[in-house]
Amino acid sequence: MAEEIRSSKVSERVKGVSRRSFLKAAGGVAVWGTVGTILGTKAYAQKKTLTVWSIWPEQWIREIFPVFEKETGIHIEWIRQSSGQILARVIASAGKPDASVMFGGPVPTFLPAKEKGLLERYVPPSAATLPDKYKDPDGYWMGIAVDPLCFYSNKEFLAEKRLEAPRSWFDFLRPEYAKSIQMADPRTSGTAYQRIVTLITIMHDEDLAFFYMKKLKKSVQVYTEHGGGGIIPISTGEAGTGVYFLVDALDAVHKGYPTVVSFPREGVTAPLEAIALLKGAPQPELGKELINWAVSGKMQRLYKELNIFFLPTQPKVEPPTGINLTEARIVPYDLEWAGRERERLIKRWVDEVLGGK
Repeated sequence: MAEEIRSSKVSERVKGVSRRSFLKAAGGVAVWGTVGTILGTKAYAQKKTLTVWSIWPEQWIREIFPVFEKETGIHIEWIRQSSGQILARVIASAGKPDASVMFGGPVPTFLPAKEKGLLERYVPPSAATLPDKYKDPDGYWMGIAVDPLCFYSNKEFLAEKRLEAPRSWFDFLRPEYAKSIQMADPRTSGTAYQRIVTLITIMHDEDLAFFYMKKLKKSVQVYTEHGGGGIIPISTGEAGTGVYFLVDALDAVHKGYPTVVSFPREGVTAPLEAIALLKGAPQPELGKELINWAVSGKMQRLYKELNIFFLPTQPKVEPPTGINLTEARIVPYDLEWAGRERERLIKRWVDEVLGGK
């Protein structure tokens, strides 16, 4: 797959020097007399540029990162991929990454990187007000948001099939849902891996959960590469329903699609989204500034302001309007187990569910 490399201000950059920096450096002096200034500005831009590997989608980091840039003067270059793809990139870097920060995504994606020694310990000052449950006790990752799983369904599909919004995981096994579900592939998606973890957790039996997933496959149209890959097909009626993170589902509801969010009575997990400094980071001090900012209320207040439907981890920050968890049964899960068993469980899913009959 072609890599998607982006910059939140790439259109302003010319030969490594931003237009804004160039004009500031020139300061009205004739261009032919500013060679030294231009070179100095280029060196400064390089010093103040931070590279980030982001799991969060473009639509959010395009709004969040410019605020950080404005507040700190640090420019961010970023690559955006799904959880599994970013983790593979971190592992392949072998402690010599091109980026300094791993940004966003569920904690189970971070734990294999921590176990392999590919994260650098850093406890930012802003972590002092962060509850212990939202930070790594060893200081290798920090929580920046909470995001429960949910069901996301098209209202017209439900009406056509004479169905209520699904309220049980077992609703999806009914014949009315045949070939109507789109969900993500755990090989690339953290959303999908969290779905596996959730099913094992609520069923208290790994074999039973995989038996269910094999039955569920008959109702699935396609397993998408990205966690939110089925949101638009469901929103437009090409598919009927699926399992997603609440932030993706509420974003589509907020945009006016004829859709509804519901929760299964058996329960869902609410994974923690994290941020971490990479081992061997080329810009460690700039990376620390981003981590401190992201863990603080400065970034987390933007969730409400920008209608990004995450629950903040900072206790004094108000959540976005529109998040209603009164019908959600949030079940705890073993975070360390989920990180440790990630590779094995995904392989089992490929062998028994995707490759099974």
